[in-house]
Amino acid sequence: MFKLQIVSILKSLRKISNDLTDAIKAVGSDLGEAHDICENIKDERRKMRQEEWNLLDRLYNYDMDYLSRTFLYLKELIENIMMLADHIKSFSEYIQFLATKYLIFD
Repeated sequence: MFKLQIVSILKSLRKISNDLTDAIKAVGSDLGEAHDICENIKDERRKMRQEEWNLLDRLYNYDMDYLSRTFLYLKELIENIMMLADHIKSFSEYIQFLATKYLIFD
């Protein structure tokens, strides 16, 4: 079951990565579209955060030694995936800020 939840988080990570690429491309041509794509990234990131909490809850409640390699590996894997998602979200917020700023002055 951990595998399925991690795969789900990775699919969301791929989606926000592709959306970020699209937002960067849209900045040069359509600021409104870039702004909307960044909103989609934030929504998907919220969904990922909920999945992360569910997965970590299951991991901590699973009957295993908290110092075992498997536990530490899964915990680090989840945390690092989410850290990457946080960086993507932060960058998309910056793009969204720029899009909003230049949409107002257009």
